[in-house]
Amino acid sequence: WKQLNDWMGQALEATFRTERDQKLADQLQLTNIQKELHWLRKDVVPSNAQTAFCHNDVLAANVILEEDEEEKKGDHPLHLIDFEYGGVNFVGFDIANHLNEFGGGTDIPTGIPNYEWLPSRQFQRLFVKNYLSAGGGGGGEEEEPSGDDDDEEIEAMLSEVQAFTLVNHLYWGLWAVNQAATEGCDEFDYIVYATHRIKQYYKSKAETATNPA
Repeated sequence: WKQLNDWMGQALEATFRTERDQKLADQLQLTNIQKELHWLRKDVVPSNAQTAFCHNDVLAANVILEEDEEEKKGDHPLHLIDFEYGGVNFVGFDIANHLNEFGGGTDIPTGIPNYEWLPSRQFQRLFVKNYLSAGGGGGGEEEEPSGDDDDEEIEAMLSEVQAFTLVNHLYWGLWAVNQAATEGCDEFDYIVYATHRIKQYYKSKAETATNPA
């Protein structure tokens, strides 16, 4: 939250290098974003949201799949790398960040994500179930499933992920606004990326109101 508030303050005071960038930034109505952040923290994110050591940057480029049998380490061919941003964070935020990254956008100069690539609810549930199992909960293969209790734990985490999906869109949207102001948009179109992240925030907010976890 501190990082978000810092970025919010910077974005409100930002000036941009071109009229086009300034116009796009003005269309974001950043003063409304400030109100959205307050609402998210006060009314949406659970006050008891789980925290743990998180990677905080689980992009495709930071996941390695060992396909060579000789290179596999134990029974786990999948490895995370680059823990530069690792630290204690909300688990739901880390998972939401990973799932949102399915849409891409930062990997192409135009900065346009494709949110049709976002994982389905079924995939998200399976991901959360396996995450909880790996952490010693959620009825892993070596444990007897706990039935309704297991389902409740999964649904509780999915609810946190849904809340932090909204936070995550504003997090990277504000980051991109500030990058557009400081770095410009010649090599990467930060302000377009910001526009798409914030538009997706409002779309996801509407979908959450219609289909709550």
